[in-house]
Amino acid sequence: MVETDMVASMPNQSAAVLRRSIRSVLVDQGVRCMDSPEEQEHFVVVEGEGDAFEVLRPAYLDQATGKLILSGQLRRLPVPSETEQLDEGGAADLEESE
Repeated sequence: MVETDMVASMPNQSAAVLRRSIRSVLVDQGVRCMDSPEEQEHFVVVEGEGDAFEVLRPAYLDQATGKLILSGQLRRLPVPSETEQLDEGGAADLEESE
């Protein structure tokens, strides 16, 4: 924590640098931060519709016991259809070939 405070007190530190420093301390303290929605049992869906998910807030677990410390939050998102994906990629390919 002292190192994180030291990093935070340095001028011109970005949020990303502070976030990495905090995550490092959490890992050292035995806390696992989950930024990926694959293990959905550690998250609460708070909004949206669809079959894809976006992490709004990470979940935190005790590394030693696997117990949940704080639930993460997910937002549901629509999954693009294959034709939409082809249209986006295919249109760019077509324009480049002309």
